[in-house]
Amino acid sequence: MVGRNHQHNIYYRLDFDIGTPSDNAINNISLQPSFDPSPTSTCLSNGECFVTVENQLLNETVDYISPGNFTSWRIFNKVINNASGRNIGYELVPSPRGLGYGMYDTSEPWALGELWVTRYDPCHLLATDNHPPLISGSCAGTADNVTQMVAVRGMRGNGRQRDPDGCRRR
Repeated sequence: MVGRNHQHNIYYRLDFDIGTPSDNAINNISLQPSFDPSPTSTCLSNGECFVTVENQLLNETVDYISPGNFTSWRIFNKVINNASGRNIGYELVPSPRGLGYGMYDTSEPWALGELWVTRYDPCHLLATDNHPPLISGSCAGTADNVTQMVAVRGMRGNGRQRDPDGCRRR
């Protein structure tokens, strides 16, 4: 038996302005296997121990979820601290349920990544269909979707990409 699949995805455009816009940053957080001994284990077996690794995304870019590494992102202000001495901010923790895997065609290039990081632009309000009448008429001619917004300023990926056929590399 063969059945056709049909999916709908929802794309959110979030604008984080934490404290002072010029001092905002975003880190990719993931768990990586470790063989370094811990206080409670020798960590000799693969998958027994992990370390948390944070990498700052320095440019406008696309980033991807790695469910096995429990990917999350921390958006924070680099100079303003809370009462506990930690940077103020938020952590985005994606749910691995509902992740779409498989083929994506070039008509929806934004579907190739789970997180797109862009600088604020008042004309870039939507992740897709970013044109009048959905946005201000004064913004006519602006980037239509998030992939164009990033490409305009020079996208630098994190090294994890999809093959040309649209399938995610593991």
